[in-house]
Amino acid sequence: MYGWIPLVCLMVSQAAVVVGANPVPYILSIEYFPTAIRTQGSSICYTFGTLAGVAALQLYTPMLEGMTQTGLYAFYASVCALGIPFAYFV
Repeated sequence: MYGWIPLVCLMVSQAAVVVGANPVPYILSIEYFPTAIRTQGSSICYTFGTLAGVAALQLYTPMLEGMTQTGLYAFYASVCALGIPFAYFV
């Protein structure tokens, strides 16, 4: 009955990427570093972001098999929920 929810979440996520939500952290990371180390700092941020994306894609199937689909989405939701106070306070 609720099988459409993951599809809607995926569509909303991809729509956010298309309208420009994806590059915002990379653009802001450049502004955080002093001019002398800006290229090195932004390179580290880009590398970490790319590695995190690759890790998320590579770990999806093993996590799905270990947690089931409901558990995996609950895990993703809890990580996002923990990220809100982290982003607010840090």
